[in-house]
Amino acid sequence: MKTILSKSKFILGLQCHKALWLDSHEPGLQTEADEAQEALFDLGHKVGTLAQQLFPGGVLIEYNGKSPDLMIRDTQKSILSGTKTIYEATFAFDGVLVRVDLLHKTGRTWRIYEVKNSTEVKAEHEQDAAIQYYVLKGNGIDVSHAYIVHINKNYVRQGDLEVRKLFSIQDITPQVKDLQASVKKELGMQKKVIKGDLPDISIGLHCDKPYPCKFHEHCWDHIPENSVFDLMGKGVPKFQLYANGIVLQKDLPLHGLNKSQRLQVEATLKKKNTVNKRNVKKFLAQLWYPLCFIDFETYNYPIPLFDGASPYAQIAFQYSIHLLNKPGGKLEHYEFLSDPPDQNPQEKLLRELLKVVPDSACMIAFNASFEKKILKCLAALYPQYRKRVHNIVDHFVDLMQPFKSQDIYYWQFHGSYSLKVVLPVLIPKLTYEGMAVSDGNMAGRAFLSMPDIDNPKEKQKIRKALLKYCELDTFGTVEIMEKMKELI
Repeated sequence: MKTILSKSKFILGLQCHKALWLDSHEPGLQTEADEAQEALFDLGHKVGTLAQQLFPGGVLIEYNGKSPDLMIRDTQKSILSGTKTIYEATFAFDGVLVRVDLLHKTGRTWRIYEVKNSTEVKAEHEQDAAIQYYVLKGNGIDVSHAYIVHINKNYVRQGDLEVRKLFSIQDITPQVKDLQASVKKELGMQKKVIKGDLPDISIGLHCDKPYPCKFHEHCWDHIPENSVFDLMGKGVPKFQLYANGIVLQKDLPLHGLNKSQRLQVEATLKKKNTVNKRNVKKFLAQLWYPLCFIDFETYNYPIPLFDGASPYAQIAFQYSIHLLNKPGGKLEHYEFLSDPPDQNPQEKLLRELLKVVPDSACMIAFNASFEKKILKCLAALYPQYRKRVHNIVDHFVDLMQPFKSQDIYYWQFHGSYSLKVVLPVLIPKLTYEGMAVSDGNMAGRAFLSMPDIDNPKEKQKIRKALLKYCELDTFGTVEIMEKMKELI
């Protein structure tokens, strides 16, 4: 059977008909999936495979480069042979090809289970199940129910992983049935789109919702630097301005901007830096010795890897500390990086940290709310350390604050006050560019990947990259403080 749409193409078309057309006629214009997107795909596959244990003993319709016709044939064979559970069951109808994560027969009827690694059901998930329901019903499959299988965020692992507790199953049959008329109508429109010329659709909120579009870079290629879309903060109708021909910041009516946005625009146009020396001096005056600069690296993963862990819990596995005991003293560096992630790293990390951090030290972090949150979680997990940890939390100073309040603002910040932007602007020699691990999400993914790597040298390479990245975060914070002293 000739198919022109897949389930993923249908969902793409729901988001934007232009993206659907490009995917069908100019797929080379899409931006290749980066490391983060590939990791997200792999995660979805792992969660989907794990969910198959909800209905063990089923038959998997493998892809392995096979044609859709062969997968459809294999699915029909499984149904005719009396198979009760089919993984990745494949069907085509009305020019649409779908693969069902879990298809399970109860009595005389079949039930669709669509697996998601989110912790809740979203509107786009209902559309996903609705197109599958449409295709299966078109094949004469008696589908009685449609479900979304998602992660149960309240699950706490104790002992072996309990798949039935890890997942929540939500019945969305009424919603799926209600969507059938709109599915059929939308399919008709999408087929016309594919056969027609490129739709004239402007950029908009749909470029990123509900999913980041793979043609974003292509469709936004005409937007210049320092556009209205680079403006930070809310309250500015950016797409409305764009529709009215206002694209550059220099053309913005300043009266419609808040104070921070006006500063950003004026600083960008004049390439002007601003330093409120009085406020910066006041901020620095509150610091005391010893100064303890700290940064945590964490991961959050849908599948709890050890006892006491919950889905997507923030698990600290690494820290870097730079310690300055007195003015002009030697800068000391301490670091911790856990063993593989199938072990709980948190108590050992906390014990090692408490050996290093002096009592009543001035704790400094860039965006300190994150470090404080991690420490509070550790204190809750290990109450024997609670008093000491809470004392540490009470002594934090957030070095991000002067940048967030724009007491220090360089035009190259472009409205941002994140460490990854601020550091290389203030100290150009310190940059994350070109590092094997260059942001926190990448650090978490690198750490989680280590058990799957057999080559010891490759594992050591990852460890070195993780240590180097985390060290730069705290050393960079030290250097930013020294730069602030110079500015006053």
